[in-house]
Amino acid sequence: MFPGIRRRGRAVLTSALAALLAVEVCAEPAARAEDKPQAGDLPPLRIEPTDPRDRVSLYRLIPAGFAMRRGKPRRIYDRMLECGPPCQYRPDQEDLFVVDGPGLMPSDPFILGPDTKAVRVSMGSTAAVIAGTVVYVPSAVAAHLLSLPALGCALDGATDHYCVPVMIGAIACALAAVGGLMLALHNRTKVRVSPRD
Repeated sequence: MFPGIRRRGRAVLTSALAALLAVEVCAEPAARAEDKPQAGDLPPLRIEPTDPRDRVSLYRLIPAGFAMRRGKPRRIYDRMLECGPPCQYRPDQEDLFVVDGPGLMPSDPFILGPDTKAVRVSMGSTAAVIAGTVVYVPSAVAAHLLSLPALGCALDGATDHYCVPVMIGAIACALAAVGGLMLALHNRTKVRVSPRD
């Protein structure tokens, strides 16, 4: 009896159930998004230098086009100061940053976002890098110039007034070159990013 009415009733009921299911599915992600803390509600992250005397600033990297380097296009960036010492910052999205400061070596780019709690930085010294380079270059040249005469003296087993100073000088210059190179290469800024719990 009244089959058309029953069919229309079932269709209306099916449509209503589908609409309720769609509302529930759409509302669940929105509820999760509302429950998630927003960037403005979180405490600012801290830039923590290992040496409190280092005046460390945080810079955001802004894409500024491309430039040719060694025959290949490389992206270049402008730096925008976000905070100076003592630096506390609240990022609203993930971006590239560097840390830098007077007399300090700039860091490699790293990513910060709203989930970052703190940034621990061990700053390298510009003066130490320059000093290491200044020591390395002449020492390496001198060691190279003295190496052949010193090798000849060593092969001949000579210990006269000429060979002894040459051999000592070659060894001393080589050690100085190694020390200068280590000072220049290992005095880099290191960054450790700590996420929020």
